[in-house]
Amino acid sequence: MGIERETGNGRADIIMRRNDPRYPNIVVELKKSRSKTDIFNTMEKEARKALTQIKTKEYYLGMKGKTYLYGVCFQNKKAKVLFEEMDL
Repeated sequence: MGIERETGNGRADIIMRRNDPRYPNIVVELKKSRSKTDIFNTMEKEARKALTQIKTKEYYLGMKGKTYLYGVCFQNKKAKVLFEEMDL
């Protein structure tokens, strides 16, 4: 798998394109939460924004086959991960 880093509204985008059809493509958008209150609700919203950003900016263009999208928000040692599967 190849790894690329994208710049955008998030902390980092990680794109792993499969070289072998037995494995999926993986696209990850990371967001860092700076919220001091209502951390879990804020993290859910930020993870959803990350997943939406992947789809809006179509980071998966040119990929074929099974593709996993991960929207991740983290703060310190806490993380919220949202996941979608696409078949391109």
